[in-house]
Amino acid sequence: MNTSSEFLTVSDLRATLNTALPLGFGYIGTMLIGMTDTILLGRLGADALAAAGLALSLCNILMLFGWGMLFPMMVLVSRWCGAECPRSRIPFKIIRQGLWLSAILSLPAGIILWNTVSILMLTGQDPVLARMAGQYMDYYLWSLFPLFGRAAFAMALVAMHRTGIIALVTWLEVGINGILDYGLIFGAFGLPAMGMAGARGWQASSSMVSGSRCFFSAFSVFSDSSER
Repeated sequence: MNTSSEFLTVSDLRATLNTALPLGFGYIGTMLIGMTDTILLGRLGADALAAAGLALSLCNILMLFGWGMLFPMMVLVSRWCGAECPRSRIPFKIIRQGLWLSAILSLPAGIILWNTVSILMLTGQDPVLARMAGQYMDYYLWSLFPLFGRAAFAMALVAMHRTGIIALVTWLEVGINGILDYGLIFGAFGLPAMGMAGARGWQASSSMVSGSRCFFSAFSVFSDSSER
């Protein structure tokens, strides 16, 4: 009995680490993306850095709310994995519903971010900083649906214990972020100099690419699981 109990404990610990370590490694990549943005925006001046901080504070509230709404996907996919139903189409329904929810969430979130200047002015922020933050968000808001969609796939992949895919996609984005941020902010590599807007000008296309990568990875995982 003790041997069996010890075996189960070690097995559970191994499964937890196999899921948690790649996920933690991916979060480090996410932090590096934010750090890169901060360093490069800091070179534009204190006002640009302050405006970006104000804009992202508002955006982070919306993103956290959206991730909370999408979290039940992890529970639903985990239940499907436990049921071990062969050739079941339930995961595809869950993913489709998650994408619909992502689209629904992106609409009010986009409207709110479109009015970033007015919202910041109502809170008594400096008008110059508010307008700079609004310009920053004018580009960022187009990435809302890809970001929510990628979060939906991430929830499903965590439930499938395939967090390595999330880490891979995130670290690919770290490299893309460093190159395109520098190019679009300062006009390097033949890219247009967009100033602080360049820090998010690439975000929509990058999110679509990384979201597509998650989609095909999730599709492959679900297809393999259905065949077993």
